[in-house]
Amino acid sequence: MQTTVNLSENAYRYVSDIARLTEKTIDEVIEETFENRFEKEVESLKKSVAFSSDSEVLALANFRMPENESRRLSYLLEKNGEGRLSESDRTALYDLMRINNLNDLRKALGIVEAIKRGLIKSADDLA
Repeated sequence: MQTTVNLSENAYRYVSDIARLTEKTIDEVIEETFENRFEKEVESLKKSVAFSSDSEVLALANFRMPENESRRLSYLLEKNGEGRLSESDRTALYDLMRINNLNDLRKALGIVEAIKRGLIKSADDLA
């Protein structure tokens, strides 16, 4: 998959320096950084969910983004598609997307743990 990422000058210089020192491309440095970051985050979340109570696991499995955040995310995605995002909108969109992705990951881990514990048979059993 290919995507375009806009970096600040400082971030670009940092990534460029790492690429030059490690004899890798900028793309490789960015990809490895993301992979390592998310792998650690997923492992940490898995451990946290494993130690959660049954009610906490079910709460994670049933989680839904609050309606006001969901509406704001949809609005910002629409503005982004139209190319009308201000810098503050771009920051808000990034923050909401990060929160949403993290919540989706927590929800998925909650569903897996709930099934593993026999609390539900499948995701279809959720409210």
